[in-house]
Amino acid sequence: MKKIRKSIHRLIYMLRFAVILTLMALAMPTSLVLALDEKNVGFTQAQQIQIIAIAALEKSENSLISPKAARAPYYSIFDERGKLLEVISNPFYNNPSSTGPRVADLLAKKNVTLVVAGAFGYKMLKALEIKGIKHYEANGAVKKYAENQKSAKL
Repeated sequence: MKKIRKSIHRLIYMLRFAVILTLMALAMPTSLVLALDEKNVGFTQAQQIQIIAIAALEKSENSLISPKAARAPYYSIFDERGKLLEVISNPFYNNPSSTGPRVADLLAKKNVTLVVAGAFGYKMLKALEIKGIKHYEANGAVKKYAENQKSAKL
């Protein structure tokens, strides 16, 4: 009877611990994952998938890259293989001020890891930096840049 009681208490303790770790994992950034093995329990850095947002003048893959990041009317969102995931409208591109931080928030919600545009303003650069999003200045066609990213990954 003592062994059964002890086993039940151990099981309850382990379940409580698992629930606590799960709740902690939900509160942590998505780049951290719970790592469980026979000897260790903890969090480890996950491999991050690169999501690229390219500032575009038109709602098309064939559009030119927008010369201004925050004032781009659209963002073409690609995965790391150059596959177009979606094209989103920038609801802030006509705002008179604080456009950059708002656009950075919008892109962060889409899990973007890299933003490409012709140029970036100071406020947007700071907002991207705070969110851990990289930036790159480029000109030309959106599709061509995405294809170059695809060939660079291969």
